[in-house]
Amino acid sequence: MKTMKTPHLLGILAAVLLLTVFSCKKENEVPDEPVSYDYYTFCTNGEKSQITAKALTPTVSDDRNTLESTWTGGDVINVYKGGNRVGTLTVRTGGITGTMDGKIDNSVKIGDALTLKYQSPSYSTQNGTLTGNAGSIDKVCDYSTATVTVSDIVKGEIFIQEGKALFESQQAIVKLTLLEGEDPGTAISDVRSLVIDVGGTQIDIVPMQVTNVFYVAVPAIENAVVHIEAYVGEVSNLTYSYEASGFTFEKSSYYELKLNLAAPRSYYFVTSQKTYANQDALLTETGYDISSVQGFLDWIFPNRNAPVSAISYTYRSADPQGNPTDLSGIIYIPDSALNGTTSLTGIALTNHGTIASNAECPTKKAQLEGAMAWKNYAIIMPDYYGFGVSASKPQAYLDPSTTARGNIDACLAAFQILKDRSVTIPGKLYSFGYSQGGFNSMANLKYVSEHPELGITFEKVMCGGSPFDVEQTWSAYTQGTFHNVIGFVPLTVVSINETHSLGLDYATLFKGALLSNWETWILSKQYTLTEINNMLGTDSLSDILNDDFISGRNASYEAVVNVCRSYSLISGWTPPSSGTKIILYHSRQDDTVPFANFTAMKTFLDGAAPGSYSALEGDYGGHFKAALYFIVNTINEW
Repeated sequence: MKTMKTPHLLGILAAVLLLTVFSCKKENEVPDEPVSYDYYTFCTNGEKSQITAKALTPTVSDDRNTLESTWTGGDVINVYKGGNRVGTLTVRTGGITGTMDGKIDNSVKIGDALTLKYQSPSYSTQNGTLTGNAGSIDKVCDYSTATVTVSDIVKGEIFIQEGKALFESQQAIVKLTLLEGEDPGTAISDVRSLVIDVGGTQIDIVPMQVTNVFYVAVPAIENAVVHIEAYVGEVSNLTYSYEASGFTFEKSSYYELKLNLAAPRSYYFVTSQKTYANQDALLTETGYDISSVQGFLDWIFPNRNAPVSAISYTYRSADPQGNPTDLSGIIYIPDSALNGTTSLTGIALTNHGTIASNAECPTKKAQLEGAMAWKNYAIIMPDYYGFGVSASKPQAYLDPSTTARGNIDACLAAFQILKDRSVTIPGKLYSFGYSQGGFNSMANLKYVSEHPELGITFEKVMCGGSPFDVEQTWSAYTQGTFHNVIGFVPLTVVSINETHSLGLDYATLFKGALLSNWETWILSKQYTLTEINNMLGTDSLSDILNDDFISGRNASYEAVVNVCRSYSLISGWTPPSSGTKIILYHSRQDDTVPFANFTAMKTFLDGAAPGSYSALEGDYGGHFKAALYFIVNTINEW
């Protein structure tokens, strides 16, 4: 038997010893703590697919072009896991392929599918252009998405299986050319706005300039009905229309459509008509007690027992931003004029005073001014923007541009309603109103003076107790010298903030119960001014307005004052020096609208249109008592 050599044995023993030590070390070794990340980083290249252009003809053409779509530095992409947003990416370098990076929630795991979305699909407002401005398709309707899969997460950085994100446009782009007449047709001139309904998606187009060619982003859709209304002319009262079915628009595709639209019509829709057997029937419905003036009415209105009809209607106009919108109004007209027995003496564009409740507007409640129809006049009374059919919108209180545009559109639509019923439009046209209504009457004159192409001339403009200088009136109100008008102040503030999208924090404007309830009390239009005053429960503005706001110390105050200044009618326009008689009326004891407004308007007219007005001033009592004297004097002018 051979004996094992000692050196060899020692080597074996050493190896065993080393293995034992190594094994013990592994057993007792504490593993490294895993690294925890509050968020992951994600950097990738994103490539936009190019929209192919395909002519839409009876037989599909194979001719294709490319509409280039690119990234711009600063573009933001939202990242979703399932339905939850887990982060955002920002484009750092532009072009067809852009580099983008950002932070992603640490809930993301390897194998997760992530959806990258650029912009959100809202097609509602466009300007008919492809690129290069704030309302163009590339700025407001460039909707594209990409889907990627997380392949790895290394040291807090996400890697994707695809290598880069391939974005696909989700909308189609349509080039619309609007024509009239028989095929091939001629271009429709002077298109000012366009409303397109694609399978239930409404798109409002307000072009940057007058045109008949529009680029429109539309949702991908199959076998859809397309309805188009093209509004022509400065006041948008003429409409071309088109409707057809069977349209299919594929995402990432481009189409060219030449459409022959139906002949124009005036845009209006009669919503209701009722007849008042006599003037008393109307006055009873208004809620006013007329028993004390019954004899006076019999003398002033000898035909007050004849029937008068009230025609409610909607019409197309514009919102404070100039976008197309539907407004509403009412026409009071003698039945004898409607049936052709007599001819109208005149027409009065009649402007109601301040209201806060939608239930008070002309199409919702019988109006006292409607009684003037028994003077053989057609009385046109707009609801104003924010009331009637547009009640879901904030009212544009004392906004002369928006209100006058709506009023003139109401007047022109009313003309067409009467013409369509074979009523001859008389040459005598008045603009008439008290308080806010008087302000709006003057705003109407300003609007037609600036738009002579409308061909509208007011023979008389009658304004009573009117806040022509809105900035001065605001100053008087906030100084607390008119205690009975406390509700007007929040009404004005909410209207300005909402219609001008100022974005002012209401905590910098209001305090107390008003701060908690302004949406219900003011914006909802559920309450009258009397009810709002009662809910405010004070005649001191310091109880309802933020201290810094009422003292003029915060930026919100300046923002509101700047708008009030822009609303004022005592500068910046040229009234007609002839052809229109302006009648101003104001009580020196007015406790609601400062008498200084009357003086300011006279000073303005003396400089801008000397000899154009007559003025009635006196001690006629407070604002509401003085209204009676205004009505009496107005009747003498008719």
